[in-house]
Amino acid sequence: MNKLLFSILLFSLLSCSEEKINIPPGVFSQQEMTKILSDIHLAQSSLNIKSQTDTTTYSMSDYTAFILKQHKVSKTDFLASLKFYSENPELLKQIYDSIITNLTKMEGELETK
Repeated sequence: MNKLLFSILLFSLLSCSEEKINIPPGVFSQQEMTKILSDIHLAQSSLNIKSQTDTTTYSMSDYTAFILKQHKVSKTDFLASLKFYSENPELLKQIYDSIITNLTKMEGELETK
């Protein structure tokens, strides 16, 4: 009886533990996605601000193409990586937690200047 209870308890504990999600080949690391998505969100903010004050028009696709070129990644590879992380919300949450931390740090640095 004790062995059965111990086995059930052990199984319960193991089933509750977080499984490590393996990132498949060809998918960008969380760090790389954090960098790319941070730049994309900064561009979106810039586009929103400029559209109110600037007559020069750039689309978000222009900004995205430039950002992907700066990071030396293809749009296809970026979209495949984004799809993978979107299908794994815990990993995507970790990426966005890092993005928020980085952008908050950048904002703090700008405020001190």
